Amino acid sequence: MFKFDHVALSVSNIEQSLNFYRKLGFSFYKEYNDPTGALSIVLLQNENMILELFSYKNFKPLPEYRIHNSKDLEVVGTKHLGLCVDDIKQMAKIVVEKGVVGDVPVIKTGRLGRDYFFIKDPDGINIEIIQK
Repeated sequence: MFKFDHVALSVSNIEQSLNFYRKLGFSFYKEYNDPTGALSIVLLQNENMILELFSYKNFKPLPEYRIHNSKDLEVVGTKHLGLCVDDIKQMAKIVVEKGVVGDVPVIKTGRLGRDYFFIKDPDGINIEIIQK
């Protein structure tokens, strides 16, 4: 009945976030700029996935407990953005080559048997890269 449409994230700096998500293969799709300058919205696309970025002039930073997965899992709400890849080992190398992260991420095997690693966007939002 439903098909996935998009994920929305609030970010502190739209240009910084655009640069980050472009390195992960997202490209510009659409944008909206509030006439008062209080809000910018940019939609990025990667194949069938749309990522909507909200950037408020007077943003509130991500709470400290949300930055660390181990502290945030018990809190009700969204936990992370998950991106699926065909080759997790190759993607671990690519995120270093493109400057997304400094060190090669540690690949782990999850409780359900899929390999994954986590990275953070410029605002500390958790992104799980997971093997198909």
